[in-house]
This record gives sequence, structure tokens and C-alpha cells, in this order.
Amino acid sequence: MRIINLMVKEIKSYCRDKQMFLFYLALPIGLMFILGTALSGAFSKDVSINEVNVLYKSKGDSEFTESFKSFIKEMEKENDLSFKEAKGRLDGKEAIRKGEYTAYIELQSKEVKIYKNSTASVEQSVVQAIMQNFVDRYNAVYEVAKINPKGIEEAITASNSDYMKERSLNSPDKPNAMDYYAVVMTTMTAFFSLFHSFHLLRGETVLHTSDRLLSSPISKFEIFVGKVLGNLVVNMMFLLAVILFSKYIFKANWGDHLFLIFLLLATEVFLAVSLGICISYIAKTPQTTSVISIVFVQLANFFGGAYFPFTAEKGTFLHLIVNLSPLHWANKGILDVIYAGSFDTAFTVLFSNIGIALLLILITIFALQRREGL
Repeated sequence: MRIINLMVKEIKSYCRDKQMFLFYLALPIGLMFILGTALSGAFSKDVSINEVNVLYKSKGDSEFTESFKSFIKEMEKENDLSFKEAKGRLDGKEAIRKGEYTAYIELQSKEVKIYKNSTASVEQSVVQAIMQNFVDRYNAVYEVAKINPKGIEEAITASNSDYMKERSLNSPDKPNAMDYYAVVMTTMTAFFSLFHSFHLLRGETVLHTSDRLLSSPISKFEIFVGKVLGNLVVNMMFLLAVILFSKYIFKANWGDHLFLIFLLLATEVFLAVSLGICISYIAKTPQTTSVISIVFVQLANFFGGAYFPFTAEKGTFLHLIVNLSPLHWANKGILDVIYAGSFDTAFTVLFSNIGIALLLILITIFALQRREGL
């Protein structure tokens, strides 16, 4: 009961703090609106493809060339593509340098060489995919001819879908700018709990109320638990407000598993609060605590993707740094739940947050017991 009373006291004191309301509500919602609106083009799902003009020249055998010509006729019928054969003294490589064509193709003996125009990367990818498609089909027919010559005609007329099945392992649904920043601003707000947590016990010393608390019939452990629970409840109230505002006002997509997402965010708040209290006991002065907390939170935000999606190549040092950010774990877990329907990452993050937070709490309680005051 004494723990509950302390928790209620903490909640009331936080609710009187107008600056805290501004920090935990106005800041994330304002950033969500600004970034979600200003960077909407960077998350566009539509890709504009210009006209694709391809120049080709045959240097291979006639059978390979004829197969290619039949293939491009089908492609020109079904797609907005244009193929032109280089004849006479027309220099295909020079035409590419001048930007006259999207790509230049040389057909050699059962081999294709592609020369690209570096100013049209999307269109080049289209050409490369088409040529890969052609080579795969030709090789398939060539192998069929070795085993069953009678099946050549059927293999030639068959579409790719007849002998090749494709299945995407990634969800076709992706977040737009507002969806993305609704998630990352919320996880950022959850991690901001660290800033206020190191004042939980030290604040009593500053206000000269620690002696009064210690003289009351309540243990240090009960004081600690009551204050931590009060802080957790207040932070979760702010997070719920941010989520509901972004969901119903900004129409952000939070998926169909909001309870699991909210539970994951609760563990992130628990981790942030535990970390903040632990830092306040390890650091010798409030100034040192503030500097360490600000630097840590900003680095975690930056590498966690709070300001823009941050990616790094696997196996690199930068990739290791990204994976050390608690916000990176939370963002990935939530986005996987919403857009891939995958819960593995979310549950891993959830239990990792709880485990690390409990370890930090134990370190703090041990340090608290060794001190005379709070």
C-alpha cells in the first residue's frame, strides 16, 4: 500500500509539470507532422520510369540472334520498350556516352554484354532484368534440347510463369513518411524517459525531502519501486496519447496488433528508466549524468533511425553500432509487426529490454543499499 501511495504521489507531481507535457506531447507530435510532411516524397512507393531505348548489335551466331529478336518483339508488344539494331558504322558505345540510348547490348556467342548510360539507373535496371530474363529462357531451352529435342517448341512458347515461380518474402506494404515517423517519434519519446529518471531519487535530495522520506516507516526498496512505477505509468500515458493522436488525427498505420506494440514500448520505457537511474548512481555529479544521458540518447536516436531510415552493410563496424541502438531494436520490432506480420523480432526485443532493465535495476539497488541517503 505504501508503494502505491508513493506511485500516486509521483504521478500527481508529474501531472503538475507543464514543461513535461510540452516535452512528451508537443515535441513528438510536432516532429511527426514536420518530418512526415516534408519527407513524404522520400517514402513514395511509385517509381517513375522514363522511356527505355535500347541499341543492340549482333556478334554471335544466327540462332542466338534470332532467338533474341523473337524475344524483343514480345517485349515491345507487352511493354513500353524500344529496341534498335546498330547497323553500318553506328558506334553503340559512343552513342551511350552521348546519352542517346538507355543501354547498348552486344550479342556474342550465347553471351550478352550490356553497356549502360550512368544517368538512367532505374531504366538500366529494367534493361538488365530483361536481358537476364532472356538469357535464362535461352539457357532453359538449350538444356531442354539436349535431353528432349521434341520439347523445344513447348519450352520456347512457355512463359516464365510456366516453369518459374516467384514468391516475395518481404511484405509488399511499406510505410509512407507519416507511418514511419509515427513509429520512430513514439519510440524516441519512450526513450526520453531516461532524462527524467535520474531525478527520481536525486531530486528528493535537491528538494531536501530525502531525510523526511528516510525517517518515515518505509524502506529504501519501497521508495525506489514506488517512484519507478509512478514514472513508468506517467510515461506510458504520454505514449498512449501520442499513439492515439497519430493514429486518428494523422491516420498513421499502427497495424492490427496494437497491444503487442504498446507492450514493447512499455519495456523500452522500463529500459530507459532503469538506465537513467543507473547512470545517475554511477556518475559522480548531476552535470556528468546530464552530459552522458544527452550524448547517449542522441546517438541512439541517430543510429536508431529517428530522423531518417539508417542502414548499414552487414559485417561493417557501422552495422555493429546501429545494432547497439535500443531504438533500432524497437523500431525494427514494431515495423516487422505492422508490415511483415512477424513477431520474432518484437518478442526478442521485448525480452531483451526486460532482461537488461532488470540487470540495471539490480546494480542500482545494490548501490542504493550501500549509501546512507538516497
